[in-house]
Amino acid sequence: MLEPSFLKTFNQTLIDRRLVKPDQKILLAISGGQDSMCLLYFMLQLQFQWRWKLGIVFCDHGWYTNSFKAGSFLCRISVLLHLDFFQVSSNLFVRDEISARKWRYFVLQKIAKQNNYSVIMTAHTATDRVETLLINLFRGSGSHGLTALSWKTFFYSNVFIVRPFLGITRHELTNIHRELNFFLYLDPTNDFLSIQRNKIRKNFIFYIKKFFNPQIEKNLAQFAEIVSSESEFLDSLSCCLTRKATFSKYWINKNYISSLPLALQRRVLQQILQKGLGFSSCFKHVEHLRLACIKNQFNKRFVLPHGQILFLKTHIIFIGVAR
Repeated sequence: MLEPSFLKTFNQTLIDRRLVKPDQKILLAISGGQDSMCLLYFMLQLQFQWRWKLGIVFCDHGWYTNSFKAGSFLCRISVLLHLDFFQVSSNLFVRDEISARKWRYFVLQKIAKQNNYSVIMTAHTATDRVETLLINLFRGSGSHGLTALSWKTFFYSNVFIVRPFLGITRHELTNIHRELNFFLYLDPTNDFLSIQRNKIRKNFIFYIKKFFNPQIEKNLAQFAEIVSSESEFLDSLSCCLTRKATFSKYWINKNYISSLPLALQRRVLQQILQKGLGFSSCFKHVEHLRLACIKNQFNKRFVLPHGQILFLKTHIIFIGVAR
């Protein structure tokens, strides 16, 4: 049977990647759809072995008419299984994915903080990882955007977001669900081609799989995994170099920046600007600043979108504010 072998693999993934620990309070983000219900099923199978205390949270965007029924269904399951249950409905109708995600993360943080959960677990799959990679790639993102979904992400304080399904595709979960055959609440908005993620899934990936490579999801997911680990290493290295490249929060050593390899020049400058300005800078501004450093330009200034000014002196760069 497929299910016992996958359960064993799932359990081994939790161990090998150190995603969770015994005796933790874990908040499961469940929508009632295929992926999240598979996550709930397998976590329940392992609950007593790991001595977890599980809770379910259902975030209702109100995107489809019967979404409240999914919440009622999950509430009944929680009562039967003696799990904590939280249902939150948005009072603002947001259709775009970015705003919806910000609202969900706000809800998750609030519930986790108030109820002492140390892990928030989501059912993101390898397919979601590939879709996110493509969305960010089309937006012109750098390597950070290509690694947006990782296995374990620091959320706040001592709370982590964990995604144990990143090694399995949505199609593989479909096969598992077909065998287990438990009830689902399907979100009809997943078929709306006006939503970019759906368009990528149903049109772009479908086309690539049909005419170029049927294993494109697995291959791109593997690429995202490789880029993620390399990006994590470069970020760690850049943090050390950033401390050497700055005299303070607002003073940057131009000569030290110029001595670094190209990839590290960009990353260090990006981290410095993030720390000094409080927001991420786009590639254009980082590159302008980098070229000014290596060309040893001085007595120049760059005005950034939020009004900050970068003053280029002989050996230093000063981050100031427009008056």
